[in-house]
Amino acid sequence: MSAMSDLDLPVPFANKSPEMRKFIENVTGYIPGHCATCKALINNEDFHDDLSRREYGISGMCQKCQDIVFNASEDDEESYEQDE
Repeated sequence: MSAMSDLDLPVPFANKSPEMRKFIENVTGYIPGHCATCKALINNEDFHDDLSRREYGISGMCQKCQDIVFNASEDDEESYEQDE
């Protein structure tokens, strides 16, 4: 697998001002081309679909981290609904 190129995926935090991107990079330690959460190298082929690729552009998370975060949320919601 090859590392992503700028043409394959959206750039995380691109919709933010330059000052905000710098702040995010300083606070999170974000490294372009790596997951903002686990720091793994990002590969376009690792994403399940276009929605996951778009989410990478929003959050900077790799597919594995997206699966953990969003599946945990769905499991918590189901658990909450069963408790009612």
